[in-house]
Amino acid sequence: MAKAKGPLAGVRVLDLTRVLAGPFCAMMLGDMGAEVIKVEEPGKGDDTRSWPPFVGGESTYFMSVNRSKKSITLNLKAKEGQEIFRKLVKKCDVLLENFRPGTMDKLGFGYRALARLNPRLVYCSVSGFGESGPEAHRAGYDLVIQAESGVMDLTGFADGPPVKVGNSIGDLVAGMSAAHGVVLALLARTRSRRGQKVEISMLDVMAALLTYQAGIYFGTGARPARRGNAHPSIVPYEVFRASDAFVVLGVANNSLWNKCCTALGHPELATDPRFDAEAKRVQNRDTLVPLLNEILGTRPAADWVKQFEGAGIPAGLIKSVAEVCESEHLKARGMIVSLPHPRAKRVTVMGVPIRLHATPGAATIPPPVIGQHTETVLRSLLGLAKPPSSDSARKASSDALIVPATLAPLAPVTLEGRYLTLEPVAERHARDLFDVMQDEGVCRYLAWPPPQALDETLALIRQAEDLMARRESIVFAQIWKATGRAIGSTRLLDVRPNDRRGRDRLDVSRPRLLAHSGQYRVEVPLPALLLRDPRLRACRAQDRRPQRPLSRGDHAPPGRSARARSAGT
Repeated sequence: MAKAKGPLAGVRVLDLTRVLAGPFCAMMLGDMGAEVIKVEEPGKGDDTRSWPPFVGGESTYFMSVNRSKKSITLNLKAKEGQEIFRKLVKKCDVLLENFRPGTMDKLGFGYRALARLNPRLVYCSVSGFGESGPEAHRAGYDLVIQAESGVMDLTGFADGPPVKVGNSIGDLVAGMSAAHGVVLALLARTRSRRGQKVEISMLDVMAALLTYQAGIYFGTGARPARRGNAHPSIVPYEVFRASDAFVVLGVANNSLWNKCCTALGHPELATDPRFDAEAKRVQNRDTLVPLLNEILGTRPAADWVKQFEGAGIPAGLIKSVAEVCESEHLKARGMIVSLPHPRAKRVTVMGVPIRLHATPGAATIPPPVIGQHTETVLRSLLGLAKPPSSDSARKASSDALIVPATLAPLAPVTLEGRYLTLEPVAERHARDLFDVMQDEGVCRYLAWPPPQALDETLALIRQAEDLMARRESIVFAQIWKATGRAIGSTRLLDVRPNDRRGRDRLDVSRPRLLAHSGQYRVEVPLPALLLRDPRLRACRAQDRRPQRPLSRGDHAPPGRSARARSAGT
């Protein structure tokens, strides 16, 4: 039997979002079968790509909410990038963006403009405070939204400060609402044959979650306040201390209260006139809760949970994040998923919580590295054979000569420049590499986060030395153009046969300086580390070659004499 397709199979999503709310929405759509094309800024990508901690140079934060997507790089501020973007819009069903209101209009990509290009487009905008109202101009961050939505005022203990929720609940619920809105708009499109705009405000979403807390204020005028773990309308419904750990107990009605008293070994509490009704238990909270803590403190938490579950009473242990991530129950339900990754080797993520039995979703596509699918997407959707290489077209997809080389297995790349310095990596370079990789521009180009400690740089170098031992020679390459600017570096494979002396294959077995006005073609498996070479700076400053003659092992272009070689280009 053929495997069922996800319910959103055939839907194509153009995802301009970054950080959390938008990417979470896009991931949910991708999990359900939509083709999600994540558009990222060249040389930088999603902001969260630089947020620690890292595995294999990739941010765990980014990978947690960016599976089920393809990544392309596109400069939306360049004319060529804008032209490509408009062509992509015509090919897509959904567009997601979470820029500050007005940003897309300034770029010429507001809803009205794009709806003229594609009337069936569902255009979803996520912002902090929405697109109307006196605070629409404000930037929305989860912490600010939690604070101004009333949620932080409700979270924490009465005698303590307001406390944020442990995860980014404002972002995550906004992302879920955006996915909900997109699917509703797609459903409406089946009848109207037209798309529409979906607007999500993080503040709206969080305010909507106040539900019964807002109901208390609207109905009575009372101001709900922080209660710690207590519930304003139900007792007992909070955290209690057993003899060895905390336990939660939720008794929401009289029937459960009767069972609870029996399980506690104190059936007389069920008929105690202070506690024999829901409202009385709330009224006498300060008496009942200490009494229950005293009883529960006589036995271990696990024993109580087993006792309560046997009696049909909602109860549970407070588990750590680590315990949840190792849960046998979640593993059995397919909620712990391991995916292969081109850099991190394997990445483990939470699976799809919505279980459709006939058309299920799935977490099967790993988070992409930056620009991993640029060439594939532009070729398949727009008929572009390869990313353009001219100066003007290069601005459309990247500001560097070398395209992301994480396209497995090997991506051919052309390096251009007057001088090319090659030097095998060694541990003596660790400090220089550590220092240069603190440069934000360098790390954006390499799509690698800055190392947090020298040990991380040493680990990369030792990995490189191991590859060199297997004759996969990794080197530093510094390329200079006429401007004298260092534009990049790459790891090179030693692919030149020992008996060949051609300029198109480079022997990188030992350090040397090559001068050549043409182009070298090499095969690049991964982006590389960058090493600034003072010889090249001196070379450029004086507009001459270093005074070191080429040895017999060095090669110049065919047909040139030794005198010509020593004279430079």
